[in-house]
Amino acid sequence: MKSFETRNLIKGFGYGAVTVGCWGTLNVTTHEALNSGFLPNDLTMLRYCVSGIICLPLLMMNLRGVMQITNWARATAFSLLAGPMYGWLVNKGMQLTPLSYASVMVPTFTMIITTAFLSAQGEKINKAQIGGIGVIVFGLYLLINRPFGAELQSSIGATLFLLAGLAWALFALLLKRWQVNLVSMIFMMNVISGIIYLPVYLRSAHSDLSALPIEQWITQTFVQSVLASIVVVFTFARAVNYLGATVSSTLPALIPLVSISLASFLFGHIITDSEKFALAMISCGFVVCTVSKRNQ
Repeated sequence: MKSFETRNLIKGFGYGAVTVGCWGTLNVTTHEALNSGFLPNDLTMLRYCVSGIICLPLLMMNLRGVMQITNWARATAFSLLAGPMYGWLVNKGMQLTPLSYASVMVPTFTMIITTAFLSAQGEKINKAQIGGIGVIVFGLYLLINRPFGAELQSSIGATLFLLAGLAWALFALLLKRWQVNLVSMIFMMNVISGIIYLPVYLRSAHSDLSALPIEQWITQTFVQSVLASIVVVFTFARAVNYLGATVSSTLPALIPLVSISLASFLFGHIITDSEKFALAMISCGFVVCTVSKRNQ
């Protein structure tokens, strides 16, 4: 029994590590793309419309497995929570705030909201988990504890991140409750998301394809449509399956560690001693949450 639990824990960590790595990469590349001239609408289109085109033939190959109306209803609910609305909220908020705020606020809000929902539904959350979450939140606070400014756009960005955290928390809870066929559901989600967002994109402000280097469009197409819409959804859902919603909700807390490290390696961002201390606290809090959940 213990061997089975250990294997599940290792699998959960593996899927969680891939999830966090992709999320961190997405944050850094999205921030750079916005600074290079991409609009939030462009990145949202690449994330959902292109992934929908990729998934459509794969969905048609498995049409018998997705004929039930219930599956389409659930895929639509997932698309409304983790689809274009979520992507646009994060992209727009990232356009209004520094990279560190996007990396910190979305996981913090997601973690707090998920924990509150699970507690309200009667799931037991022990003191060690509460303490670990407290350490994570404090570490995240230290990471962004710098002059925030009174600009209206900063407040708007924080509000958008709060809404994104709420949407992703609900997505994680529904994943746990419904126990769907994951591969088929991802295909359905992306097709529905593409159908929903394409007319919105065509009627909204967006960049001219020729106005930006083609290599940037190719890079963002891969990152947004493959990593963000297919790989991350799959690996996060598997992490929820193996680790549970409570521990999985703390996975995004490691995103700042990955994002800041990538920003330092790729773009020369300097990691200060205070940032290192904050990141160490976040990692310790995550370990406490994971170990206490396993013991429970």
